[in-house]
Amino acid sequence: MLEIKSGYVKLKLNNGQSKSFDFVSSNFGGKFNLNSMHVYSVDPSTGCQSTSIVCSHDHDLHACDNLIKPYALIIDRGGCQFDVKALKAFELGASMLIIHDKTGSALQRIGAHDASIGRIPIPAIIITSFAGDELKQMNKNNDLTLSIVPSTDNILYKTWTDLAFYSFSDVLDEMILQLESLIEKYVDVQSFDIVPWIRKKIDDAKLLKFKNIETDEL
Repeated sequence: MLEIKSGYVKLKLNNGQSKSFDFVSSNFGGKFNLNSMHVYSVDPSTGCQSTSIVCSHDHDLHACDNLIKPYALIIDRGGCQFDVKALKAFELGASMLIIHDKTGSALQRIGAHDASIGRIPIPAIIITSFAGDELKQMNKNNDLTLSIVPSTDNILYKTWTDLAFYSFSDVLDEMILQLESLIEKYVDVQSFDIVPWIRKKIDDAKLLKFKNIETDEL
């Protein structure tokens, strides 16, 4: 079986509502479970210290009464290394780790220390900031399931990698032009998140430019 470097997370609620987002995978862990699984959060959300699985009812987090296997755990980026998070998720019974990249960065493949790679039994994926926010919003009553749909080629993975290492100008007007040209370049890539991610970067750059103008006028 070919290595899965990227693909799509398909989310589905009991009422039939569904959404899909991009993911990039880890360079560690076992095979992906391509069947449907439930999703739970952890407390604390970074999953670095003593961590417990929590469920949600209208966003009110509490201890889970009944976990439905198989399940994935969504854990926020930051606070400790990815391999620490993955091992913690495995200890908590998860079949997969989802990293919520709240930094707003382009997706990059996540790794582990060489000594840890062979000790991590479960795979991990990383999703964008807005994808993680939407997942948590949809899962407010713990009736969300997800499935992994691998990309059939490396174009999605390569595009996210190119964006992660793209050299953006420090001059805001030039950065905005660069970003607008990237939309034209990548508009036909099979992706749910790349163009929205670029548009968010454009909006952020325009907002920063506006704030700079206001500051200059004071």
